[in-house]
Amino acid sequence: MSEEQKQTVVDESEAVAEPTAEETNAQDEGLDELLSQFDQAVPEQKAEQQVDPNAALVERLNSLEAALAETQTRTDMVDVIKDVRGELDAEMFDDDLITAWVDAKARKNPALAEAWKNRNLNQAAFKKVVQKLGSEFSRYGEALPDKNATEDREAVTAAVRGASKKAPEALEVDESEVAQMSDAQFEAWKRSQAAAS
Repeated sequence: MSEEQKQTVVDESEAVAEPTAEETNAQDEGLDELLSQFDQAVPEQKAEQQVDPNAALVERLNSLEAALAETQTRTDMVDVIKDVRGELDAEMFDDDLITAWVDAKARKNPALAEAWKNRNLNQAAFKKVVQKLGSEFSRYGEALPDKNATEDREAVTAAVRGASKKAPEALEVDESEVAQMSDAQFEAWKRSQAAAS
């Protein structure tokens, strides 16, 4: 093959076929139809895009304020729990117990729930409310049996019961010793004989 023939072959293979006018119109009509369908499928998104550009900023600001309020609420609740618990044992009166107790109080008394909502408007008055809750909870906590005392009492009871479960051994005494016993010793001897039999 000569160079001209090689060049021609290469030129023909690299040529891109141009669409005809009819094919172009058919493609445009198909694209217009697809775009129309797309516009109908997402009207909400188009409406959101046409909203005031500051709306996204306002929405973000509201989200940040809500997160800050949630953080402040948790921090305030930790302080209330600590103040209500006071000197009571944190192991026995854990955070969940105190939270449930305060929540139950707030459900029974809507004024307490309202005081919680407005705690930052009058912090001194709210502090007095928390102190009152603390004194009520303290009375509640003190009315419960002391865990350590209960364990000690149960240990003593178990020891006494353990000692009394075993029958006393019969005393071996001959008749001459019985005559020399006091009345109390004789009664103890009779009980030991009865228990042994």
